[in-house]
Amino acid sequence: MFSRKFYLKIIAEKPDIFGNIPYSILPEEKIEELRQIPRLAIGEISGIQGLEGLLYALSKKRPDAFLPTVSYTGTEYGDWKNLEDILIYIKKTIEKNLRIYTAEPLILGSPHFWWALNGRFVNELRERFGFYSQCYGCRLYSFALRVPLSKKLNANILIPGDTETINGDCKIYNSSLAVKYYSTLMSSFGIELWYTHLSGIQRKEMIEDFNLQEQQENGKMLNCIFEDNYRNLEGSFKHPSNICSFFETFAIPAAAKIISRTLSGATVDYVREVADTLLPVAEKKKKRNMRRKYGIPS
Repeated sequence: MFSRKFYLKIIAEKPDIFGNIPYSILPEEKIEELRQIPRLAIGEISGIQGLEGLLYALSKKRPDAFLPTVSYTGTEYGDWKNLEDILIYIKKTIEKNLRIYTAEPLILGSPHFWWALNGRFVNELRERFGFYSQCYGCRLYSFALRVPLSKKLNANILIPGDTETINGDCKIYNSSLAVKYYSTLMSSFGIELWYTHLSGIQRKEMIEDFNLQEQQENGKMLNCIFEDNYRNLEGSFKHPSNICSFFETFAIPAAAKIISRTLSGATVDYVREVADTLLPVAEKKKKRNMRRKYGIPS
């Protein structure tokens, strides 16, 4: 595992680690080693809570190897040092209990990408869709972030760091409808999301089987500065009625364009790509004609 000093330096600086992953984080020889694994599953790690679903997916579907990944957005706060202890626990637990080879963890992030998708156009998004919560776009960002890595490693499996929930008081971004759209984006790039829905009994069994209770009591999660901002004063919330339009006309097209341009090796202007997605069709046509008229590259 990379040194804590190196790990914390990346967390502090939060560089753009999205399409181009530095050699210091993922050397070419490691890429070749991982590419040789037939069924490599990439996992999203955000803390000790939510690991029940990830461990359940691994125990039931049994990939040939597992690659833990951590990502940052720029909105987290808390003690990142605790995450290193969680990653050590995950590697030991999966290899000992499930006999699945677990690679050294990787760290990814692109705060500018996150800002373009979730921060820059808040006013426009609220006016257009009648609601705003960065949680939907944040989850989409987290999945999108791992697409170039998946392609680089020939891995077509991604295990989220949370579980799908269908009850009325779930996290807003974990509803069955939201999960369907995340899966739509990833499947368009040939990647399967291994989302799980655990019953109370199954969750309890996973906590007991993998000794998660002790870890959950000792391991502190990172928090988000926007946590629960979709809830009212009483703590309740309603799922937005316009969520389908949000995903279909904005979030998925915007994320897909950014991913596609990144995979092509092009330099990506995140804000421009998102802004172009928001432009009405007539405006887009006018803009394209102006570019052609003056010989401006698209």
